[in-house]
Amino acid sequence: MTRLRLLLTALTCLVAAPAAAQAATPQELYQQGNKAFFAGDYAGAEDAYRDALAAVGGNAPVLLLNLGNCAYFRGKLGLAAYYFKRATMLGSGDVAARGEANLASTRRALQEKYRKQLEKGVLRYDEGRGAWHALFTLLPTAVSGPLFVVLWLFLFAALSAWTFSRSQRGWHSLARTLFFSLLAPALVAAVLYFGGAAVAREYRYAVVVSPEAQLRDAPSPDAPSTPVPEGLEVRVLLHNEAGFHKVLVGEGKTGYLADSDVRALSDEEETR
Repeated sequence: MTRLRLLLTALTCLVAAPAAAQAATPQELYQQGNKAFFAGDYAGAEDAYRDALAAVGGNAPVLLLNLGNCAYFRGKLGLAAYYFKRATMLGSGDVAARGEANLASTRRALQEKYRKQLEKGVLRYDEGRGAWHALFTLLPTAVSGPLFVVLWLFLFAALSAWTFSRSQRGWHSLARTLFFSLLAPALVAAVLYFGGAAVAREYRYAVVVSPEAQLRDAPSPDAPSTPVPEGLEVRVLLHNEAGFHKVLVGEGKTGYLADSDVRALSDEEETR
């Protein structure tokens, strides 16, 4: 996405933002953010939008999208990736689509920014999440209902054809057909639902937002370390009170990242 297209996305969202959160957020915050953004003061706009986001609880997709645009224009690509990812996760319709498009553009910009380090193998964008996560996040929640209906109709038709081909008619046969045609989809839906809930509870992710982030062997600033690229999504295994997150990077590689280097993608309130 070009800078002009990204700017147009920002302007569209800025117009929509006051209406989206007018009841919960002082109008002056939006006006201040808009004025700063149009004047090219992206740092000032980011401060205003962050205050507005805190006022509504930290989960306003349009504001997250605006904050991502501010970070992008300031060259803070890792932070922009975080905001766009959050906007995509929490938003729907056009906002989610814009967040996804901007996130893709930001990732391309990151690939270009670190092209030499990536080619030399100094940095790696390895976001492997494991088989369990892939299995239970393969299908979006929105398609689980239609999938259940389609699977039930298919099984009902198949069992009905099998039942009548054996000349087994009557209410008992129909009831048995209905029961078994509903049983399989119900089991599949239950496994996907509880599996997805377990994955959402156990698999917590964060985005590296600092261009100087270092993955350390121990939760200490003096521990040996290797650089990790900004914008990388990592799985959070443990939050250490010494100011570090224990994280999983890609498949099997663990280490510690300073709190200031990452932002969690959970539903917790955005306060930083």
